[in-house]
Amino acid sequence: MIFKEQGVGFENDIKQRKGVLCLERQVITISEFLSIDRKHKLCQIMSSNLPTLRAKAALSQDELAERLGFSRQTISALEGKKRDMQWSTFSAITLFFSKDDEVRQLMLVMGILDDDVKEMLNI
Repeated sequence: MIFKEQGVGFENDIKQRKGVLCLERQVITISEFLSIDRKHKLCQIMSSNLPTLRAKAALSQDELAERLGFSRQTISALEGKKRDMQWSTFSAITLFFSKDDEVRQLMLVMGILDDDVKEMLNI
């Protein structure tokens, strides 16, 4: 019924929108934790501190990119502030670095990994 109000046929919703429903619920849950402005600020902090976090983890741009499934150019552009970090990129990098206790501690000090982010990312 909800889908009909949105102009999508009911038969199609089961096949095409089943995954979207889960994603929409997740987005709603995530937005309860952090405002758009706060997410943007966290992404800026991560971009500014990414070289330091990489160094602490003893990873080159190439190594980090390979482990995350990004290109080295993406990591370089984020570090050089030539590209704004997306929330999904922030989440992936935060989850990756949170596995290293020393880097995790550094993210806490930098203000990247606070209680809300830890809860949201289930860290």
